[in-house]
This record gives sequence, C-alpha cells and structure tokens, in this order.
Amino acid sequence: AQFGKGEGLFGLGQFEKALASFEKAIVINRQAPEYWFGKGESLRGLGQFSKAADGYGEAIGLDANNAAAWFGRGECLRNLGRHDEAVPDFEKAIKLEPKNAAFLDSLGWVLYKLNQPAEALPYVLKSVALSKEPDATLLDHLGDIYQALQQPEKARDAGHNSFKIHPYTQLATELSHRR
Repeated sequence: AQFGKGEGLFGLGQFEKALASFEKAIVINRQAPEYWFGKGESLRGLGQFSKAADGYGEAIGLDANNAAAWFGRGECLRNLGRHDEAVPDFEKAIKLEPKNAAFLDSLGWVLYKLNQPAEALPYVLKSVALSKEPDATLLDHLGDIYQALQQPEKARDAGHNSFKIHPYTQLATELSHRR
C-alpha cells in the first residue's frame, strides 16, 4: 500500500510525501528494489542528488538489470559534477536499453563535459535519431558538440533546429548545464 501511495504522490510532484511513503515501504521490505528506486526518484526530485544516488545504488544492488536505476544514479552523479563517475552508470543503462534516447544523450553529454566531444558525438547523434519527436535539448547538445569539434555549420544547423522547436531552449540548457 505504501509503495502505491508513494508512486501516486510522486506522479503528482509531491516528492517529500512520496519519499515518506517509500521509506515506510522499505521498513516493511528492504529487499524490494522498486522501493529503493522510488526513494531515489523522490530524493532526485527534491534535488538531494547524493542521497538519491545512494537510493539508486541500493536498487541496483538488489536488481543489477534495472536500467532506470543505473540512469538515475548517473544523472545524480552528473548533477553533482562527478561526470567521470557517471559514465559507467550511463554505459550500463545503455547496455540494458540500447535504444533509449535519454540514456544515449546523457552519456554523450557527460563525455562532452569531460572534453571528449568526438566520443560524445555518436551517442548524441543516435539519441536524436531515436527520439520519437524532435527534441530541442538533444539538438542543443548536438550543436554544442559540433561547436567543440570545430564544425560551425553543423553547430549552427543544430542550434537553429533546436530554436525552431523551442525558442528558449538555448537559455534553459545553458542555465541547467552550469552545474
């Protein structure tokens, strides 16, 4: 009951209440990876990335095939500026779900942040190709990578396409990537 309540509260964006429900569920059954995953998701929603990474880690320890937990922990590490530590988590998530555009983009983005734009490019290109609809953030990432690779025409095209989808993407992604 607590798990379902936590899921519902999480879906409503009530992260603190969801966290409390997942923690109650964990007391009942510490061996349920989905409870730890819910705790990680709630903590990430609250911006508590270090604690969230620990919750995802518990979920991974109970179910190493949980791609979303690997991705969630990678996202937390990325948000903490620990890009090099995020790489293996994103790689594991991609191994489990090779056609997940978000997973591919996140790996590409941390490689870019690690000054490895040539290594980042194939991941972001694949994420753009797999995205069901054009995604402004993916295209913005692609533009940044092309710029780092000194391919200004491709960077301009990607940026233009990103702006067409969402005119404020450039500012929003610049603000989110300052972390």
